Amino acid sequence: MIIYSCTEHIEEALEECLEDGSLPPHMEKLAEVAEEKWTCFLCEAEADYKVEKND
Repeated sequence: MIIYSCTEHIEEALEECLEDGSLPPHMEKLAEVAEEKWTCFLCEAEADYKVEKND
């Protein structure tokens, strides 16, 4: 699972990817000059982070 999040909602994104007994999620700051833009999963603002669930 991959979630894109703005800075304001990063805690919620991390919680969404956490499961009991699983590894912590991988969080990556998105480049400001990236060609592809993503929106936050909660508020539709431009995403600052990519959070990926580790299996």
